[in-house]
Amino acid sequence: MEIPTQFEVGTPSIAQSIGRGIDIKYLTNIGMIRIEEFEREIRGYFLQRMMDVSGLTVLGPQSLEDWGITIVAFISDSVDPSDLPIFLDMERIAVLAGHYCCQPLHSAVRVCHSARVSLYFYNTKEFFPYILHI
Repeated sequence: MEIPTQFEVGTPSIAQSIGRGIDIKYLTNIGMIRIEEFEREIRGYFLQRMMDVSGLTVLGPQSLEDWGITIVAFISDSVDPSDLPIFLDMERIAVLAGHYCCQPLHSAVRVCHSARVSLYFYNTKEFFPYILHI
């Protein structure tokens, strides 16, 4: 063997490869087009509801047509972003708070950090009332 190949040790990522195959099968069974349609619907619903709440600021485009992602950063006038995950966790809602590799956004809107929610097909409209009353 040639250097550096002769120094490579360990087991290949077999478990991860098997897991990835199971992930692909799971998502294929649901249907990627169905997932995309649901994401578009849930994103529009969520953003519209958030923009209607006074004291809640969505960081990003202010037009629903400009949103093509399902990760939404936001801040609240009444609750510090660091406290939001704790309060929402009590309602079994998972959000993150911090910089999450997004310091340019935070610098541009002049905030230290924010909360972030990731929307996907495992979300339902029923969880939004909790997040919208913070």
